Amino acid sequence: MENDSQKSYELAVILANEADEPQITTLIGQDKISFRDGPRAINFSYPIKKQTSGLLYIYQFSSPSDKAEELRRQLDQEPAILRSLLITPPLQPSRVQPPRKEETTIEVKPVVPEGAITNEALEQALKEIL
Repeated sequence: MENDSQKSYELAVILANEADEPQITTLIGQDKISFRDGPRAINFSYPIKKQTSGLLYIYQFSSPSDKAEELRRQLDQEPAILRSLLITPPLQPSRVQPPRKEETTIEVKPVVPEGAITNEALEQALKEIL
């Protein structure tokens, strides 16, 4: 089943050096990239492919789903890439707010138990006693 509809993707790539970054943009396709962030230097908690640090790049782009799977395979085979993660970003909530409902006012009457006296009657009784 072939699906030619465009989907949004986000790719995070950790490279050993900055010279390898053009290879990534070539794999994705320069004209498809809508957002690029990096390089951001990061230190690893443990060595990855005998490296203790790397450069993090983040890309957002649109591509058909079958091309994204092909890109994932190419990223796995690229020796310059220490780690990569390709995801579909979560849907952004729409900024259109639903129309507000009319505010309704509900009148709440205090519940007075039977046999209870009001504050005024209580004050009058206290004045008589004092």
